[in-house]
Amino acid sequence: MFGQQTHDTVWGAVMALYRADMTVIASLVLLCSFCIPLFKLLCQLSVLISLKWPAIKAIGILALRCYQHLREWGMWEIYLLGILVAMVKVGDVAELSLGMGLFCFVALLLIQIWLDSLISPQQLWQEMEWESDHASD
Repeated sequence: MFGQQTHDTVWGAVMALYRADMTVIASLVLLCSFCIPLFKLLCQLSVLISLKWPAIKAIGILALRCYQHLREWGMWEIYLLGILVAMVKVGDVAELSLGMGLFCFVALLLIQIWLDSLISPQQLWQEMEWESDHASD
């Protein structure tokens, strides 16, 4: 606006909230935007690895339980909706340029939706139970 330019990121927002003495909100934004989504992806990876190598099946079962509890905390869809609303609201008073971060975020969101639709938790639990039944034979 009036020739001013700013470049912001989610990490910059977390740091700005922390500097403004809003540590609780900064912590929630950090957890919901970075930590929990990363942990969800790591849980999915460990579940898939444990299906390949049954020797670490206990880790896979724990990761699957953690993943199911974390599903509602990784609010990527809500962030995307917030980005779209902000783009519409700010688009009237400022010129927006979409950076690589938005495209990577959308790609990550689509991959996560694809993974959730490809592998259902029921199939994973059945596969884990099948392996434990046949491992004792």
